Amino acid sequence: MTISLSPKLEKLIHDKVASGQYESAEAVVAEALRLLQEREERQAPSDESQAEEQEEHRPIWEVALDLFKDIPEEEWEKLPEDGALEHDHYIYGTPKKYSSAH
Repeated sequence: MTISLSPKLEKLIHDKVASGQYESAEAVVAEALRLLQEREERQAPSDESQAEEQEEHRPIWEVALDLFKDIPEEEWEKLPEDGALEHDHYIYGTPKKYSSAH
């Protein structure tokens, strides 16, 4: 296989061989490719992390349904019918804004 490199990269490879760190240009390239492969493997998400990410990014209504699924029906019946409309009253105790006729 023949690969064309920029003069800058050719000089880098030559300098590494000349320094005695590597015995040949092939050894320099092999080390560079090994490091590249390691970096890609560290950055590539595993199947497990992809599943966790999908779990973390579920739509809010799915999260809510999961949270509410174990609440017994009789507990839901205890909630006020105007809870959304009068939330300040139920949370902070402020006077109700609307009459029950609304």
